[in-house]
Amino acid sequence: MIEKVKINGVYIIKDEFFDLMDDPYLKRNQHGTKPHYYCYKEENGIYWMIPLSSNVDKYEKVMKKRIEQGKHNDGLYIAKLVHGVKRAFLIQEIFPITKNFIESEYCWLNEHIMVTDERDMEEIGKKAKRILELIKLKITIIPTQPNIELILSKLAKY
Repeated sequence: MIEKVKINGVYIIKDEFFDLMDDPYLKRNQHGTKPHYYCYKEENGIYWMIPLSSNVDKYEKVMKKRIEQGKHNDGLYIAKLVHGVKRAFLIQEIFPITKNFIESEYCWLNEHIMVTDERDMEEIGKKAKRILELIKLKITIIPTQPNIELILSKLAKY
């Protein structure tokens, strides 16, 4: 088990979590390294994780289309990580987890990947807060949104 989970850090989640939660909309591990997840915040031992995607072009197009249609774009964000590598933050697919299901830090050249740009952290935080508020109001953001209530109830047992 990982010793300390750092807010704004990127992590790999244990396969056991996905098996136990049995939610078809959670982005599962693929070969132990992808996808990886950004730790947005912690509340009472629950960490809120945001899936990351390397398919930046796809999500940039989705964001552009939403803007052109005059729609809110709280569900997605693009940011550069270490060495200028861009990732799409799939905020609309945020989910809760506990520390015991976090497998490891996601590293590049033996360095734990962190979001360090203050503007990026602030923007991701604002968007995630709005998404979580909508979820609490039982508003579905996307059809493939993980079932947060069910995940929280299952986490309470572990």
